[in-house]
Amino acid sequence: MIIAALILIALFLVTWWLSVKLDNYSFVDVTWSLAFAPVAIWLAYSGGGWLTRRYAIAALVAAWSLRLGIHLWRRVASHHPKEDVRYAVLRDKWQLNPPRAFFWFFSAQAMLVWLLMLPVYLITQQTSPSFHALEWIGLGLWTLALIGEGISDAQLAHFKQTNTDPLSICKEGLWRYSRHPNYFFQSLLWWALFLMALP
Repeated sequence: MIIAALILIALFLVTWWLSVKLDNYSFVDVTWSLAFAPVAIWLAYSGGGWLTRRYAIAALVAAWSLRLGIHLWRRVASHHPKEDVRYAVLRDKWQLNPPRAFFWFFSAQAMLVWLLMLPVYLITQQTSPSFHALEWIGLGLWTLALIGEGISDAQLAHFKQTNTDPLSICKEGLWRYSRHPNYFFQSLLWWALFLMALP
């Protein structure tokens, strides 16, 4: 996990530096999403568990990380140089020294990724040469969550393209049931990892 921490520090430090240069702190969302892939690959490579399990968990996490990261990159890049409203609010709040405040904010994001990857670390250490029932359940839940998150993001993107009223709320597709179905499915991803780490 030490190498994983160093990978994350490097990624978020570079992102912070670029964000200061570009005067847009929204890019942290992209790095946060993409950062899971290299960490998962490193943990799978360096883990001591069953090779098939290590490859499987690396593929699962990387697939989710890359899908979300690319989705967010498109969103952030299409709005640049306009900053996401969340970061604009923080910029106003931290107006005495935004670069320093955002440095610590980016550092906290790196720590959060590191903590969220602890179940992946445990999974890569599991030596049993077959999948446990909880791992199969977790795999099914992960697949459902990945597909659901992708569908939700696509539905919201379609709604934004076809709706001109900036104050309207998406109530189509999965969005009929929740203001944030993509967040719901993302929470299912973490529950799936928890189930896969239990054995």
